[in-house]
Amino acid sequence: MKSNKSLFLVLSFCLLASLVNAQAITLVERIPLVEEPISVSIDRTDHIYLAGKKGNVYKYKNTGELLLTYSPQKPGRIKNVEAWSTLNILVFYEGLQEFSFLNRFLTEISTQKFNSDIYARLATLSSDNNLWVFDDQDY
Repeated sequence: MKSNKSLFLVLSFCLLASLVNAQAITLVERIPLVEEPISVSIDRTDHIYLAGKKGNVYKYKNTGELLLTYSPQKPGRIKNVEAWSTLNILVFYEGLQEFSFLNRFLTEISTQKFNSDIYARLATLSSDNNLWVFDDQDY
């Protein structure tokens, strides 16, 4: 149900964007996916990164061709994948309270756990490669 809401929001945003720009959205091609996506990101070279329900990350060409797969040793539910910087791809696991950095070949560079004094709901990279963390427990 939650993924349906997310999909609805993404499609609504696309529809709104097309209305604002007075351009029509046309389905060009359907791409078969390996598993149902939870999080989607795109890098500066137009590669598409999908985080699946089973905890894997997939890198696709913008044509839909599957290029690489990352399967972590300790699978967890991925909350967010951020690939804009291309060289440091962030994978955030809310349930495990940790994040991993992958290189452009989807090889794990490092994994870090958050301190126990915060509960991160969301983490993403900033434009200067710092980590932004949303912790709503400290209001």
